[in-house]
Amino acid sequence: QKQRIAIAGILAMKPGCIVLDEPTAMLDPSGRREVIETVLRLNRDEGISVILITHYMEEAVRADRVIVMDNGMIAMEGSPKQIFSKVEELKSYGLDAPQAAELAFMLRKEGIELPSDILTMFELAAGLRPFKPGESSSWQSVPPIQKEEIPPLAEATAGRSASPILETKDLSFIYNVGSTFAQTALDNINITIYPGEFVGLIGHTGSGKSTLIQHFNAILPASSGQVLLNGEDVKADKSKLRSIRQRVGLVFQYPEHQLFEMTILKDVSFGPESMKLSSEEVKERAEQALLAVGIDRELFDKSPFDLSGGQKRRVAIAGVLAMRPEVLILDEPTAGLDPRGRDEILERIKTMRDTLNITVILISHSMEDVAKLADRIIVINKGRLSFAGTPGEVFSHVDELESMGLAAPQTTYLMRELKSNGWRVDDVYTLADARDILLSLLLSPR
Repeated sequence: QKQRIAIAGILAMKPGCIVLDEPTAMLDPSGRREVIETVLRLNRDEGISVILITHYMEEAVRADRVIVMDNGMIAMEGSPKQIFSKVEELKSYGLDAPQAAELAFMLRKEGIELPSDILTMFELAAGLRPFKPGESSSWQSVPPIQKEEIPPLAEATAGRSASPILETKDLSFIYNVGSTFAQTALDNINITIYPGEFVGLIGHTGSGKSTLIQHFNAILPASSGQVLLNGEDVKADKSKLRSIRQRVGLVFQYPEHQLFEMTILKDVSFGPESMKLSSEEVKERAEQALLAVGIDRELFDKSPFDLSGGQKRRVAIAGVLAMRPEVLILDEPTAGLDPRGRDEILERIKTMRDTLNITVILISHSMEDVAKLADRIIVINKGRLSFAGTPGEVFSHVDELESMGLAAPQTTYLMRELKSNGWRVDDVYTLADARDILLSLLLSPR
């Protein structure tokens, strides 16, 4: 809604052309769709020319023409079908193709004769139609995987032996309590997070996700209920707040805005220095944190403001990591980054979880990223807990997620379309899984 109001402010000046620079970077799937539909309507009905800068390739496919920039020059130009048929060339510029185009490219590389200009999952499903196994054919199709239905608020805790590292009990929070502007942001939240988990936290814009994570290290005081860190109430002893905020590290949206020192090493050293550590340990922690996020030693004495956007983001994460938290919380860490920068950040986060054995909580509006990385997903809707479970369990509730302004990963829609056409395939949530299940079916001997 705020984005559309901003667009209305520009429209009031009756421009002939509107330029929008990443207008949907921080929005949930429904919000992104609303903004793009508004822009398309202005173009179609009002005749306003639109230039849209975006890192979402699924938005670029809606354009009449796509221009690819690289090092200050035009690298590619053409219709969406022309541009996105060149998957390998796009990758060389650090960009993505739409997932449908990339999956079609993967299948063509294995000898599946598909059109080269596929842009959407529905076009891909249509392209695959001639390959559908018949009832009487000897295609070795993949049997459907049986899923257990999960009720809302499922916790998926069966079989766990470890004690929770983070837990909320009947957690509620009200902004502007006692005033006419009072607003309930969290309503009776009960969640459990275990040591070493990679948890995805999703919800519509304004659902309460950022408010929730600010309770995990006592930045916000609960209106009612508790947050427990290793079984202890985080707000029980105010003298322990500094320790709690070191143990639960929080990386806010656009963390590079917090960079301020003259050099990268000094910036990352700020947190450990505040812990009153020796200069030797401060230096050791800062260097290890920078190396963990992929910043090379030759950059340590450079200004953080001379780095690329993705490098700045990694330095900011290193600043939190240098305090060696038990839990690392990241709020939209890839917002505004190009696909190459996004993939670098996510790969580093996954590597840090695996090598440092820390618990990671990732807030993201990218269903594809969450499906690929998370062990478990927590869904917040209007301040309430809606679902908690594995990616397969959560994304099986497509209709409910869409009603919340969310979505399933795009490959899920492809599989559902194929199933509606009689294919025996199961829902999958990543490109790699979709490629594997389709190749196992398409390349089986007749």
